[in-house]
Amino acid sequence: KQEVATLKEEVKKNEGLLGFLREVEVSGIVDGYYSYNNNKVDLLTQGRAFDVRHNAFSLQLAKITLEKKNSVASPLGFRVDLGVGETVDRIISNSDSSRNDGTKHVLQAYASYVAPVGNGLTFEFGKFYTPVGAEVIETKDNFNYSRGWLFTYGPYYHTGLRAKYTFNDKVALTGFLVNGWDNMFENNVNSAGKTIGFQVGLTPSKKFAVTQTYLVGPEAPLANVPAVSARDNWRHVADTVATVYVTDRLSLLGNFVYGTDGDNAGKRGNWTGFAGYFKYTFNDKAAFSPRFEVLHDRNGLRTGTAQTVKDITLTQEFKLLNNFITRLEYRRDFSNQPFFTNTTGAAKNNQNTFLVGLSYFFTSKGQ
Repeated sequence: KQEVATLKEEVKKNEGLLGFLREVEVSGIVDGYYSYNNNKVDLLTQGRAFDVRHNAFSLQLAKITLEKKNSVASPLGFRVDLGVGETVDRIISNSDSSRNDGTKHVLQAYASYVAPVGNGLTFEFGKFYTPVGAEVIETKDNFNYSRGWLFTYGPYYHTGLRAKYTFNDKVALTGFLVNGWDNMFENNVNSAGKTIGFQVGLTPSKKFAVTQTYLVGPEAPLANVPAVSARDNWRHVADTVATVYVTDRLSLLGNFVYGTDGDNAGKRGNWTGFAGYFKYTFNDKAAFSPRFEVLHDRNGLRTGTAQTVKDITLTQEFKLLNNFITRLEYRRDFSNQPFFTNTTGAAKNNQNTFLVGLSYFFTSKGQ
């Protein structure tokens, strides 16, 4: 009898564990590329987020994700994204130098709770991707393989709290209280300031959607410039993304951003940018996606050079399988300043790149 009782107890424990595992979705991505830059740069292709290597085969991102979705009926959830590759290294080199070698591989990690308020008020706490911009970290979810200037010089992630309430299938509102941009740990003087913000998502019809995001906070590092006034310490960014589904085959996407900030010397500046995309799907195996983009970095706060830089990108996508995408891409970047360099170190106002990218992804819940 004791053995039977012990066996029943073990079965009960296993059922609980299996039930939990059935609720957790496991997904992953393996993403790599080959790129050729006509300037034959010895170091890194300028203006790129992750596809930075010239004449080399590179692993952009290998990622595994564990996620338990939640609802009012099942209020607790979480998500963890762990990754390696060029993406991880570039995020840390472009942003948070305070991270250690362990935490840099955690792309996202947050706990989630749905409070029983109306349709459900969702709170998420931890590290999560930024709401700013039309493009995202994972290549497969973008129209193009390379990320544009607006993505590269915008925030990548935030650490803190966000709360979202979906009123209906047409309106959603999200609020943010975070440490700032691209930092796991608070970097303000005496931890005195936080960035706050909101995002409004509107979907008035199945053919049109728009999101408006605004973030603001005292984020300029003033530790070494005590004479700078508190007013000059504030960073603002307003970001608008609109999507139009013209037909089942043709989608249009637009992104406009305006930001203002101060540098270490207390000098203020601003930047504006626009990116326009369209994607035409020929069939379930092939699609064509051009992009045109302009970033006016008036004071050089984002790129390090006061300039207006543009790109024209042509991307041809082929799906070898539903979860295996190949992209062939030509991109031309050009500036009104000699921002780019070639293998000899000579300054140029343009660069051309040719790229082949491969993205494989999977999920335990089916493709």
